[in-house]
Amino acid sequence: MQQFNSLASPETRSDEVEAARRFQFAIHHVGINCGDPETGLETARVLCALFGLTPRTLPGISTFADPFIECMHKKGRGAMGHICVTTTDVDGAMAHLASKGVEFIDETKKFDEQGHCTFVYLKGELSGFAFHLQKAR
Repeated sequence: MQQFNSLASPETRSDEVEAARRFQFAIHHVGINCGDPETGLETARVLCALFGLTPRTLPGISTFADPFIECMHKKGRGAMGHICVTTTDVDGAMAHLASKGVEFIDETKKFDEQGHCTFVYLKGELSGFAFHLQKAR
């Protein structure tokens, strides 16, 4: 399994700041592996009550505490869950990250009508979280 720790340098370089601007990376949501539908629903309900969020269920998959927490009904990718990072250019972001040694899980890729990648998981985890890129809407 790829470990992201080996990719990091002790300092943020100017080209990293420029890449963040170019690709407009942003955290979209955090997915929590709750293990079963009841725990996922209850976790979402508590988060909604605490923070004034709106529950939204994707049957058989998860319940969101919209807009930023996804409570998975079964164990998803990542020991703890996943972090969704949006970008304006998934293909470009993938090329940028690949140049740093990041690999991707090809079977997770989704594409739009023009053939551009709109979704993909990175191989590996960081502190128990998997990461996926998603096209910003």
